[in-house]
Amino acid sequence: MAALLLGLGILAGAEIGHLLSLQVEGQSFATCWPPAGLLLAALILSPYRMWPICLAAACVANLVSDVLIHDKTVQVSLGFCLANCGEACIGAWALRHVIGFQGTLARATDVLWFAGVTCLLSSTIGASVGAGVVTLAYNADYWHSWLTWWSTDAVSVLVVTPVVLACTTKDAFTGMNGRRVVEAITLFASMAILTEAVYGEFLPRPLMVPIFVLPFLLWAAFRFGPAGAATAILVVASIGLWNNSHGKGPYAALATEPTQAVIRGQATLSVLSLVVLSLAALVAERQEAERQKNQVIDKLEQALGEIKTLRGLIPLCAWCKKIRDDAGTWKRLEDYLLAHTDAQLSHGICPDCLKKELTE
Repeated sequence: MAALLLGLGILAGAEIGHLLSLQVEGQSFATCWPPAGLLLAALILSPYRMWPICLAAACVANLVSDVLIHDKTVQVSLGFCLANCGEACIGAWALRHVIGFQGTLARATDVLWFAGVTCLLSSTIGASVGAGVVTLAYNADYWHSWLTWWSTDAVSVLVVTPVVLACTTKDAFTGMNGRRVVEAITLFASMAILTEAVYGEFLPRPLMVPIFVLPFLLWAAFRFGPAGAATAILVVASIGLWNNSHGKGPYAALATEPTQAVIRGQATLSVLSLVVLSLAALVAERQEAERQKNQVIDKLEQALGEIKTLRGLIPLCAWCKKIRDDAGTWKRLEDYLLAHTDAQLSHGICPDCLKKELTE
């Protein structure tokens, strides 16, 4: 069942990737490729024995999309599968086996390691293989194909994979009461409107600045943690890349060709994703430290409340050794200690008393 869901998700992601593709000189240039992020997340979260099933599901979904829907040859589709599956396997293995990545983005170091391994290692290898397939199949320029493949996969894993990883943790949406739900709806609605205004060219050109979206991303990071930040980045990326693929956005007028505008948009989204996810992880770390500190304080206060101590002057009879309590009643020393401390008394006879009793 899980393999079927993964295959359907990758198939849907492939079709979304085609919708976000830019047509340049008769060739399709994907601005984002969600299957790359989905497969990487699936391998990170799955045990090693499930990897062959995940990879088989991904290959079948890619073949269905490429061959049956978009009329690519089987050889080209298999080459793309090799690049995508190899990239995901290398990235997931390096994160889990070498770095010890636990599948969460709740620490800033995890975010940095995740970005470094996926963008600098696995995406580089996948782009090298994928660009070779494109060059052989379509007689394209290798380095141009490599750059476009690498930038597409890098932005995909930085945008799609964090959403899956953050939202599958058990405490991703804890504390979502009615007030916070209203706040989340307000945040995402206003952020989507502003993003569309910036990238959809509804604002005057001097005001079409992507940095205007940053306050909303910071809002999501501070208030809703890694899951909220990752979801907000996905919303911004979807709107921005959709407009980029249709020749709109703040970078369209600055680029001499459409692919340059897309690559600039991808670079902006990648940097925003890395910064906001790191900030959300720092906030999560601080909240966890505060929670642990409060637990320690509660335990100490509970322990202090259970400890009974004797303080001040204690009125003790010099002859019979009885103690006068606050009510003026004289009590035996044993009774007073039992009432005012948690000590458990045991009786015995000291050597002096024993000697005295034996000689009398």
